[in-house]
Order: sequence, then C-alpha cells, then structure tokens
Amino acid sequence: MTNKIIKRYIYYYLTSFVICTPLLSSIYRYFSYKKNLKILFALKQQYVVDNTIDMHPKLDEYLHLYAKFIIMNDYHSIIKLRKLHKPLLRISDGEIFAFLGGKAISCVQNNSDALSIALANVYTNKNIVLGLLKPSLSYINLIRYINEALLVSEPKFKELLDIIAKNKNIYYSAFVNRPNKIYGFLLWKKIWQNKIYGFLLWKKIWQNKNVCIITGKDGNNGNFDVSPLFNNVKSLSSIEIPPTNVFLEYESILKKALTFPKDTIFLLGMGSTAKIMLVDLYNNGYKGFDIGQIVSQCNFAIGINKEQPEYILRRISDKKAFFQEERNRLLASNIKL
Repeated sequence: MTNKIIKRYIYYYLTSFVICTPLLSSIYRYFSYKKNLKILFALKQQYVVDNTIDMHPKLDEYLHLYAKFIIMNDYHSIIKLRKLHKPLLRISDGEIFAFLGGKAISCVQNNSDALSIALANVYTNKNIVLGLLKPSLSYINLIRYINEALLVSEPKFKELLDIIAKNKNIYYSAFVNRPNKIYGFLLWKKIWQNKIYGFLLWKKIWQNKNVCIITGKDGNNGNFDVSPLFNNVKSLSSIEIPPTNVFLEYESILKKALTFPKDTIFLLGMGSTAKIMLVDLYNNGYKGFDIGQIVSQCNFAIGINKEQPEYILRRISDKKAFFQEERNRLLASNIKL
C-alpha cells in the first residue's frame, strides 16, 4: 500500500509538470480522452444490459464529447482545493438536471427556468473553476445521468457541455466532497485502514478558522455540530435553510450570510443553489466551499452508519427520526478524528 501512495505522489507531480508543457499536455489530453472513452462505452454496455430504459439515439456522440473533459481524481482535487482562491462549482447529477430547467424532476428542488438561468450565469463566470463527474468503471450512474438529460432536453444538455468546454481547464472532481475512498498515511499510522484520510485533508481547510455552515437541520449535514469533522475550528455557527426548494429563499439566505465577518469560511450544503451562493460570496470578499453531504459521508466512513447515507434515506420515511438517532450515535461514540 505504501508503494501505491508513493506512486500517487509521483503521478501528481508529473501530471502538474505535463499540463504546463504544451506538447506533453497535448499527448496527455489525447491519452486521457482515449481512457475516458473506453470507460464510458464500457459503462454504457453494462447499463444497457442492466436496464430496459430507452437510450437516446445521440448518446454515443455525447459520450465522445464528455470524454474530452480531463478531470482530476478526488485526491488531487482536494490537494489543489486547499490552495484554490476561486470558487469551485461542482456539476453533479443535481446540477445537470437543474440546468435543464422546469422539465427535469428533482426530489429536493422544484427546478425552474430561473434556477437554470442563474446556473448558466455562474458557470460562465471567469472567476470560477468547475468540478465534473469523472468517468469510472465503478460509477455506472454517469451514463444514466447523461442519457436521462438527453431524453429530457438535448438542446439544454448540449448548452451545458458547450459552457463546460469553454472553461478549457483541467477540471476538478465533482466528488471532492465524498472523500471516503481516498487513502493515505499519516507518519507511521496506516490511515487507509480507517478510510478517513480524505476527511483529514478537508479538515486542514478550516483548521482554527471561523466557520459558518449553511445547511438544512434534517438534511445530510444536519448533525454537523457534533461531527468530529469540525472539532478543530475556531468557532462554528450556522444558517438554517429549508430542506427543499432552497432557491426560493435565496435572497434572504444571502443577506444573512453577508452579515458575517470577512474572515468567515462558509461551508454550503444547499444543493444546486450552493453554486450561485459561492460566486456571490466570492464577489463580496468571502471564501466558501460546497461540501454537499460530507457530514453523512464522514459518519459512514467512521462507522456511525453501516450503509451509505443516500441508500438509507431511500428506505426510510421519517428523515428527522433517522438523523436524531444518528446524532445520538455520534454523541455516544466519542470518536476522535
């Protein structure tokens, strides 16, 4: 395992050198494109076998387009994120369908043309970087998202890909907020055995900082106040938001956020609306991060939850009761992270 970690560091520095050299960069992009394409078509083949859903006739064409996006892995994304001064806007499944407008259905947000326009405005901002879903043989849902987006609105999905392509960057991973599969070591301790290394990297971002979390009380980050993720902050405050349709309350939430001192780091668990908030916070001199469901992911990694949070929530009807039980387990565990 140690050899694997050493190779990862070597790969990180070689990659940083390669992308700064035009000729080597072109070669790197070509082979990355070929690798992505191979993975995407393997995923498509598996998806067709496992599902009876109609496939969009132009799916192959769009897989070729998506394969051109060079996306860093989760580890490199977190390392670079710690030094990043611009807001990172992740484009995952929620953002893809929110961009499509009112035709797309979501369980947490009534998608609308207003939200779609707002997302288009921030994605074209020159002072942002984008995070995308990296093709992986273990993530078959990527094909599902692309296919369903095309079936809902091909023109809107093409518009989104065009916006992404104009960014012309090496993109961050959209799963940077789910670091439970990042392994590493800390001096002589084999941290990879506990699957918490990625969370330790995140904790360095807010070490001894004033932190404000904007999230729903009964959402995936609802137990943040007792989470070991934030036991190293200088101060911890919060702004509570509705569990669904946050965009409708956006102006009042932003107004509250702007009352905090400028040295506050904002951690956002707001779904698609977080991307808009990050840019507005940046324009007003604040620093923020879209943490998604990182608290629940951490609870899973340290053993509070025995299953991934999203799978648990699909089965239960009373979210509030579940999160209260999770909170009690956290308080009783006294886990040091």
